[in-house]
Amino acid sequence: MLAIALVVWHFAASCASTDLPRLENPDDTVDALRSAFNKDEVELFLHCLSQPVKKKFSPHTIRIAWGEIRPLIGELAKDAEVEVDGEYKYIEPDPNAPDGYVWPNPESQLLRVTLRIEGRSEHFLLVRETDDPPENSKQAVGFWINDTYHTRNAHGSPDTYLTNDSPPEERTHWRLVLPYYPFQNRGELTRELLNAMNESSQ
Repeated sequence: MLAIALVVWHFAASCASTDLPRLENPDDTVDALRSAFNKDEVELFLHCLSQPVKKKFSPHTIRIAWGEIRPLIGELAKDAEVEVDGEYKYIEPDPNAPDGYVWPNPESQLLRVTLRIEGRSEHFLLVRETDDPPENSKQAVGFWINDTYHTRNAHGSPDTYLTNDSPPEERTHWRLVLPYYPFQNRGELTRELLNAMNESSQ
């Protein structure tokens, strides 16, 4: 039963990933946030969050708290104007920063953007992430046949099963590093959103 459950989970994950948009630039990321609110799609909101954020805030708890988080996403993204400030140089985590902030990896490619809403503004940090290839793609390291997982190197004819092309550029996205210090430490736009996300993780 466990093996069957794993097969279903992998199939569902691969299908979901094909429905999610490419976040090629910060405007795409904010547009996806708007769509997450308008369409009531928590998976789209999670798609906008970087891996460091998902390590701090469990996607499971965010799904549970989506009813409280969703209207705050709408307030943040609905009428926001996006300004790209440029590349952002990685800075070592501030040892004096309060608990609760998220830090990107040192080797990450980063962008600083500014969201402006009705005279208020706040900086945000975005990180460039490349997702793993789907399991049926030519770039995958392995694949499932029924309830058995095969690695490319161990199978006699992997190209029979790995038929779809999924180049890295099609799996690369600009995602939010949220909350990032010091941007969210002195920002007003995300205060209620972060409170809701923190409450969901407790």
